[in-house]
Amino acid sequence: MPIYQAAPAADELLDITAGGVSAGGTYLLTIVNRGRAEGRVSVAVTNGVAPAPSSWIEWEALIKAGDVLARHPLPLPAGARVYVRTTTSDVSVTLIGREE
Repeated sequence: MPIYQAAPAADELLDITAGGVSAGGTYLLTIVNRGRAEGRVSVAVTNGVAPAPSSWIEWEALIKAGDVLARHPLPLPAGARVYVRTTTSDVSVTLIGREE
């Protein structure tokens, strides 16, 4: 069961898969705001390239202090990349999947 985790810096566009998921399957994406202030988060899914305007599945979604943003099921083929950008550095991102 692959697990990808990251804590991106504010305003950093980060590929949390570090080059693509190892296997296709169904994934759960969670984004936790560990901070005391709200932030915004954007999430893109691509086929291995940098995000295009059509790649974004979340855009500037509000995430309050202590809240969790979750997306499931998130079906991904092998090699897919998941990019995250946040307005705060107090965010933890986890992508966990079941290979199919």
